[in-house]
Amino acid sequence: MPVNLNFPEKRYYSETTIPLFPSEISKEDIQMQIQQAPDSVRKILSYYLLTDYEGKYEEVYLFLKCCQDKGKVPLEKLNNPVVFKILKTVRQIKRQIHKLMGLLRFHEIEGGYLYASFSSDFDILVPLTQHFMSRFPKEQLILHDTKRRKALFVEEGDIYEVFFHTLPPLETSDEKIFQRLWLQYHQSIAITSRENKKLQNQNIPIKFQQWLLEFEKRDNYKSLEDIIPLTQ
Repeated sequence: MPVNLNFPEKRYYSETTIPLFPSEISKEDIQMQIQQAPDSVRKILSYYLLTDYEGKYEEVYLFLKCCQDKGKVPLEKLNNPVVFKILKTVRQIKRQIHKLMGLLRFHEIEGGYLYASFSSDFDILVPLTQHFMSRFPKEQLILHDTKRRKALFVEEGDIYEVFFHTLPPLETSDEKIFQRLWLQYHQSIAITSRENKKLQNQNIPIKFQQWLLEFEKRDNYKSLEDIIPLTQ
């Protein structure tokens, strides 16, 4: 059978980026479609919107189109690159939220606030704040995403946005005492000959270790006096 060599002429686009969804569809329209989607789809996409990806709304639009036929998450369409990317990313987001729920450390700062700073791959400040707000309902909490320069303040069940024009308030004297006690405990139970940094890095990712006192200080001191002096 002869091969057809009558190919159509090449077409050139003036723009390098071809839109993935019609221009008449706005960000607000997509958000409305998400709210009207089934619970399983809505939960997945609410997580995916916590990413910093520039084209996330276009990808959400394509994902919703795949869900229209059966009204549920299109698991049979995992070969679709958009579906695969969204489901894989949502799994990573959930895993990172779960990690930080267990690893986030609060420090008592002047004014009676409990302050915790962190940095993550995704914009998960709101779900983390909601988690700790329900866990410590009577505390004044400040959670600070240093990467995105965003912070939320919790008081009596309400959440407020906080802006730091300077550094956060200093730690209280009681906080420094408890940090010293924690480091002393951590140092006393450690068995140097059995230290396994590879396993530590698997259980606590290196990108989170800078926010943990025992990891932050472990390579930079010879004694506890080098970290927190006994007398302030």
